[in-house]
Amino acid sequence: MNVGHSTDGHKQPELNQVLQQVGLGWAQVKIIACAGGVWACDGGLLLIIGAVMHNLTEEWGLNTVERGMLVSLVFLGVILGNLIGGPFADLVGRRVPLLLSYLGVFIFSLGSSFSWDFATMAWLRFFVGISFSLGQPAFNALCTECVPSQYRLHMLVVAYSFFAVGEIFSGALLYNDDMYLQTLHWRRLMFLGGVPAGVMFFVAAAFLQESPFFLAMNGQTAKAKQVLETFRKDNGKPESLDVSFAPLPVESSGAGLGLFDKYRLIFSRRMWFTTFVTSVSCFTLNFLFYGSLYAYPQFLPASGESGSVPAATLVWASVSELPGNAAGLLFGIYVTRKLSMQVFCLCSFLVTMVLAVTVKFAVGVEEIPYSVGLLLRTAINCDKLFTTMGFCIVYLYSVEVYSTKARATGTGFCMAFGRFGAIISPIIYELLTGADGNPFDFFCFMAVLCLVNYALLFFLVGDPPPDDPAKDPAKYGTDEERRPLIA
Repeated sequence: MNVGHSTDGHKQPELNQVLQQVGLGWAQVKIIACAGGVWACDGGLLLIIGAVMHNLTEEWGLNTVERGMLVSLVFLGVILGNLIGGPFADLVGRRVPLLLSYLGVFIFSLGSSFSWDFATMAWLRFFVGISFSLGQPAFNALCTECVPSQYRLHMLVVAYSFFAVGEIFSGALLYNDDMYLQTLHWRRLMFLGGVPAGVMFFVAAAFLQESPFFLAMNGQTAKAKQVLETFRKDNGKPESLDVSFAPLPVESSGAGLGLFDKYRLIFSRRMWFTTFVTSVSCFTLNFLFYGSLYAYPQFLPASGESGSVPAATLVWASVSELPGNAAGLLFGIYVTRKLSMQVFCLCSFLVTMVLAVTVKFAVGVEEIPYSVGLLLRTAINCDKLFTTMGFCIVYLYSVEVYSTKARATGTGFCMAFGRFGAIISPIIYELLTGADGNPFDFFCFMAVLCLVNYALLFFLVGDPPPDDPAKDPAKYGTDEERRPLIA
């Protein structure tokens, strides 16, 4: 264990130990409030672009490929943003990417509301995707580096709830504009959808702190102590609590590592299979979640349930993500990461099969029995619940499994790979959906994807090792040596 010495000869605690003493409180609440908006932007903006697709098609005469590409280009920007955002956060810190993320979302959302054809809209939404994804790897790293280790999952789960908040906000905008999603005013919706990001930019600029781990890793010990002192005050700890810590040794700090060095770490002999399976799990999650996010506004208006309000169904589906976050928290505390991911895959398989069978009889018909409509709405809510639970577990695993020096790079790569699922999901939907708009084949494809992911998880090593290698040095060795091997 790395323990330094103060000027009077007493041993100084590690930074992790100081965070334990500072504890959990208003300091972490401020971090979530200031940084969690990047996930609210993700959920809210994507729901709007999917919902207004019918209106854009009528106004600009979009064909099937253009409809799918307009959403897929957003996710292409998301991939680029995640790939850039990880190394960028490891280079300049966690705070700057988050500020640029908010600013970019506001500027390009405003620009989207003035689009005049498919090409201008596609380019602007591409940059919206880059913008809100640029800060996500930084956010994941920041949440795990500013909280006692036993509360990491709690932080991420609460923060991921902002995704649902973003969807609920956009759903309310859609409901207010046209609850039946037929004659939406898309320019106004796109502008209003980007306004919260502009507000969050100023809030984060004023109150968001840098990660003390990043500062300490790069030799800025004094600044790291200032951040910890702010945490101490915010959490109401006594002034007698000393936030001094042992400087990180150069060999473990990651200082001076280039981009390719960090990618070599996450694809090393011990890590490549873990990176592969985690990336595939992210792919499955993104395909399920964003494929559904695109599909629901398309087929719900065509369902034969008398008296149903599609916008209200979307809002309630977003609300269902909140118990999904709670389920992710409980599984994260009481169940291993590997088993939790397997449970997610099996539950999602069952739900998507129910969705496939239900839409077969509910879409494209004049009227369906109330029981069929109820089953459809229940399946939609369960789909949201289980995929949200999966996001909590898989994304936390992608953060925990990498060492500090390549943490943002590792989680950024897994998230970027996962976004390929989001990119192809609208195109797969358009290709597999028949002329009658029935997405039966699309949901069957989802079910198969869940089974493939479930099979791969059998070969994954279990949970990440403990933070402190001294707990079992014979088994885990040094920081890099204690990373997982292939099962």
